[in-house]
Amino acid sequence: MRSLLVSLLLLAIVGTQRQTTASNDQVYDPVPNDQRVLLKHALAELVDAERGANWKSVFALIDHEPGETEESFVDKMRHARRLKDFSPSKISFYPPSESWLVTGCAVFGNAGNGEGEEANVHARWEGSRWYLSVVAIQLIGPENKTKTRHCSIP
Repeated sequence: MRSLLVSLLLLAIVGTQRQTTASNDQVYDPVPNDQRVLLKHALAELVDAERGANWKSVFALIDHEPGETEESFVDKMRHARRLKDFSPSKISFYPPSESWLVTGCAVFGNAGNGEGEEANVHARWEGSRWYLSVVAIQLIGPENKTKTRHCSIP
């Protein structure tokens, strides 16, 4: 009886992990087929580069501000909280700017146990590649009383 319960528990855990993986891949469904894999890859590269504080690699992936140089970007990012993880949960298209908003959960700095804050990455397709923004916390509320929404990454 005990081994049957353990087996059922393991099946439930494995089943949940498969559903999470499938639904995580489904997040990218709104993106056109020919761009979907490239967005997923670019976002994974961005997260890995931010996690490792490889700011030159991040600079190569992002949509730069006018007049921004690699040196000024690297200097600015050295003072930012370090990204530990980002898990996308929704992707939406914004026709006026011809861009996508990737919303998800980000874990920064010394946060533990996957406790994070809702965050966004802006993504724009141009030519044959994606131009992204850094992972940024999503602020809500009036300008003088902004706060964040908490989330978790399993």
